[in-house]
Amino acid sequence: MNTNLTNTTLSIAVPSLETKESWFSYELLMLLVFVLGLTLIKLVSYYSRAIVAFFARPKAVQKPENPITSAALMLLRQSPPEPSKAADISTISQLIKESPNVEPMELLNQLQRIGIFPDIIVYNTLLDNFIAEKDFHKAYQLFMEIKEPSSLVLPNVKTYDIYFKGVLASINSGGQVNIGMIDELLKEMDKREITPRVATFKEILDICTISGATHKACDYFVLMQDKYKLAPDCGTYWVILRGIRANDKTPQYFDLIFPSLMGFLADKESDIEDSLVNTVVDVCGKFGYPERIEGLLETLRKKKRQLSLVTYGKVITIYGQIHKSTQIDELLKEIKKLGLEFNEVTYGCVMEAYLRCGLYDKVEEIYKEAQKSGKFSSNIIIHTTLIRALAKKRDFHKVISHYDKLKRTKECKFNRIAYNALLDCCVKCGQYDKMSEIFEDMLTAASGQKEAILDENDIEPDLITYSTLIKGMCKSGVMHKAIMLYEEMKKKGIELDEVFFNSLLDGFVKCNCNVQESDKIISDMVKLKIKFSNYTYSILIKLYTKNKMLEKALGVLEEMKKNGIVPGVVVYTCLLQVCIKTKMVNRAIELFKEMRQNKIQPDRTAYNIIVNGCIFSGKLLAACNILSQAMAENIILHDDVYNNVLKNLPTNQKMNWAQKHEHATSVCNYVQLHKIPVNEEYFQVVLNQLVFSQNDTSQQYYEYYQPQGYYYYQPYYQTYSNQTKFQQPYYRKNY
Repeated sequence: MNTNLTNTTLSIAVPSLETKESWFSYELLMLLVFVLGLTLIKLVSYYSRAIVAFFARPKAVQKPENPITSAALMLLRQSPPEPSKAADISTISQLIKESPNVEPMELLNQLQRIGIFPDIIVYNTLLDNFIAEKDFHKAYQLFMEIKEPSSLVLPNVKTYDIYFKGVLASINSGGQVNIGMIDELLKEMDKREITPRVATFKEILDICTISGATHKACDYFVLMQDKYKLAPDCGTYWVILRGIRANDKTPQYFDLIFPSLMGFLADKESDIEDSLVNTVVDVCGKFGYPERIEGLLETLRKKKRQLSLVTYGKVITIYGQIHKSTQIDELLKEIKKLGLEFNEVTYGCVMEAYLRCGLYDKVEEIYKEAQKSGKFSSNIIIHTTLIRALAKKRDFHKVISHYDKLKRTKECKFNRIAYNALLDCCVKCGQYDKMSEIFEDMLTAASGQKEAILDENDIEPDLITYSTLIKGMCKSGVMHKAIMLYEEMKKKGIELDEVFFNSLLDGFVKCNCNVQESDKIISDMVKLKIKFSNYTYSILIKLYTKNKMLEKALGVLEEMKKNGIVPGVVVYTCLLQVCIKTKMVNRAIELFKEMRQNKIQPDRTAYNIIVNGCIFSGKLLAACNILSQAMAENIILHDDVYNNVLKNLPTNQKMNWAQKHEHATSVCNYVQLHKIPVNEEYFQVVLNQLVFSQNDTSQQYYEYYQPQGYYYYQPYYQTYSNQTKFQQPYYRKNY
C-alpha cells in the first residue's frame, strides 16, 4: 500500500507557458495579487496610527448625567410601572417639578422609548414647566401635541388652565395675543365636554383686562354665571375691578357688575380680602360714587368685617377730594374707637384730605397730633402738607418759621417737592426776595448730593421749580430775570412743556413787555414742536389785543381754526374788546355771530363788551337785539348796560316806534323782574314815552319802589307765548 503511494506521480495544475495567451494571464494575476497586498499594508498602517492616537489623546472630562433623569430611570428600572399606574408616573412628574434644570422633553422621550407612556398629569407638569421657564414656543407645541387626535393623552381642565396662564405670562413679557382665541378654546372645551372652572375664568379675565379689553372681560364674567353657573369668588371680582380701574374712563362696566359685587360682599359665607375692598374703594372714587363707598362700609360693618388702615386712608382721601369733611371726622372717630394706631401714611392722607376741604386749621391739628406720637418727625410729606396748608392761609410767617426750624434742627431732609411747595408759597404771598433765597438753598442742597437720585428724595430743580420761579418773576415785574432764567434752562437742556411757556407768555401780557421778545419765545415753541393749546392761543390774543395789534390777533384766530382748535369764550372776548377799542364794531358783531354759530356760550363779560360797544358806536338796534339774547338766556349784565339802553332808546332816530316799544317793554320787564337798579330819570322817560302808547296812557297804572336811591318798576305781569305782557286791570298809580 505504501509502495503504491510512493510510486504514484503527483500532478499539479500549473498553467502552460507554451502559448502567449497563457503567459499574459499569469502576469495579470501576479499584478492583481501585488496591488491587493499593497492596499492591505496601507490599511494596516493607517489604522495602527489611529489606534495609537486614540489611546494617546488627553482624557476628556465626562459630562455628569442629569440627576433627575438618572433618578427617574433608576426608579423605573427597579420597578417598571404599568401604564395604568398613574401614581408612579406622578412621582416622576414631581421630580420634574422640583428641579428647574431638568430637560422635560428629554425625560419624556426616554420614558416613551422604554415603553412608559406618561399620563395627562405629567404632560400638564411639563407644560407648566415650560411656562415657568418662559419658553412659550415649546409650551405652545406641547399644548398642540396634547390636543392632537393621535395623542396618547386627553387634555383636561387643568391643561387649559395652565395654557391660559401661559398666555397671560406671555402678555406680561411683552407678547401680543388675539383675544378671539379665547372663544375658540372655550368652544373646543365644550366639544370635549370639559367644564371650565372659576380658576379658568379668572385667567381669562386677567388676559382681557391686561390687554385693555374690559368689554370682553365683562362678557366672560356674565358668561361664567349664565352659561356655566359659576359663582365668582373674591379673586375674580378683584381681577375685573382692577381692569376697570386701569382701563375705563366711564362707569359703564362697573355699573354692570356692581349689583353682583354687593351681593357677594353681603354674603356671610364669602371670604373678602383687603385687596378687593381697596380696589372697590378706588373704582368708586375714580367714577365719583361716594354713596357706593358708604354702602360698602355699611355692608362690611354689618358683617363685622374690620377695615384695614390702608382702606381707611383711601376712603379719607376720596372724601377729601369731594370736600366731605364731616365723613372724615366720623371715620377718624371710628379708627380711634377700634384702637387702630395711625401710621405716617394715614396721617398724610388725613392732612391732605383736610387740606383739600379747605380746613387748614384741622391740618395743623393733625400735624401736632402726629408730632406728639414722636414717630413721624422725619416724614417730609407730612411737613410739606403743612407748608401747603399754611400757604393757602397766606400765613407766610408760620411757613418761614417752620422752614427755618426744620433747617436748623435737621429733623428731616427736604426734597424737591418740599422746596417747590415753599417756592409756591412765596409766590402766592408775594415774597419774591424770600423766593430767591429758598431757591439758593435748594441749589446748595442739590450740589451736596453725591449723585442724582431718581425718586422723591431728589433735590435737583425740575420743570415745576423753574415754572414757579418764572411765575414769581413775572408777578414781580422783573421779566428780564425771567428771560435770563429761561436762557439758563435752555443751556441746561431742561425739557420744557406748554405749561411753562404759557406762564412765561402770560408774564409778557401782565408786564406790558415788548412784543418782539414774546415772538422769540413763540419761535422757540415752534422749534421745540410744543403743541399750542386753546389757553396758549388765548394768551397770544391777549398779548396782541393789549398792544392793539388787531391783525395779528385775528391771524392767531385763523391759525386756531386751521389747526382744528375751537376758540373759547376768552379768545372771542379779547377779540371783541380790541375790535371795540379800535372802533371796528362791524367786525366785532361778525365775531359775535361766529361765536354763536360755533355754539360757544358768551359770558357776562362778552355781552357787556359787545352791547356797550354797539351803543357807543350808534348801533342801538344791534345792541338791543344782542341784549335780548342775553335776557333770554337769563344772563344778568352790568347795571350800566341797561342804563345805556334806556338812556339812548327815546332819542334814537334809526329805530321806529314799534322797535323801540318792543325793546323798551322787554328791558323794563327784565329790570323789574330781577330787581336790577337803574337810573330813575332814564326809566321814567322810557316808561312814559315807549312802554305805554299815547292813546291809553291814562289807563296805565304802575308803582315804584325806591331802595338806596334807585327806582324799580314793579308791574303785575303774566306770560303769553313766552313773552311777558302787562296785565292792564291790576296796575295802580302811587306817586
